[in-house]
Amino acid sequence: AACHSGTLTPSPILKAMGYSDRAAKCGIRLTLGRHTTVEDIDWTAMVLKQILQRALQTLSLSQV
Repeated sequence: AACHSGTLTPSPILKAMGYSDRAAKCGIRLTLGRHTTVEDIDWTAMVLKQILQRALQTLSLSQV
């Protein structure tokens, strides 16, 4: 929820959906509007994928 963004506590919405405290702290809020284009969505998906791949690589390397 917008009112919960910026806090370090688990999202009550994600908790209500059955997510663990750890997962409920990791949510990303995206907002779409009438001016959002398919290109905007595609670009955002590409960037989020790159960020996630880097984070997973970093996590894998730190556990070696």
